[in-house]
Amino acid sequence: DPLFLSPDEGAIDLAAAVRETYDRGATDHFAKERDYDTGEVAVEPSDAAVDGRDVVLVDDIVATGSTMSESIAHLHDRGVDRVFVTCVHPLLAAGARTRLARAGVAAIHGTDTIERPVSTVSAAPAVADHL
Repeated sequence: DPLFLSPDEGAIDLAAAVRETYDRGATDHFAKERDYDTGEVAVEPSDAAVDGRDVVLVDDIVATGSTMSESIAHLHDRGVDRVFVTCVHPLLAAGARTRLARAGVAAIHGTDTIERPVSTVSAAPAVADHL
C-alpha cells in the first residue's frame, strides 16, 4: 500500500484526506525547519518504512519545489519505489518542475486552481458541492 506523506506537520490533514479518499495506505509527515535568516529549509525524514513502496507527497502548494525535492532525495536514499507529488495549488515557479524531475519524481498532479501542465484535477466539483 502507498504511503501518503506531507512535507511538514501543517499538511498532515490534507495527506490524511487524500489517503482516506484513496481508501488504503498510511499517512505520515516529515519534520521541516526553516532558517528565517537564510530562508533555507531542512527536512528530516519520517521513520515510516518506505523501502520498495510508492509514496505520495501531499501539500497545499508547491512553489519552488525545493522542500519537495529534498524530501524526494531522502526517500530515494531509503529505497522508495516511486514518488508522486500532488498539491492543491501547483504554482511551480522558478524551475520547480525541472527540480522535481531531477530529484526523481514519477509524476506531479495538481488542481486547476492555477493552470499548469500538471493541473490534472478539477476543483470545480468540490466547489459546486459547497454551493
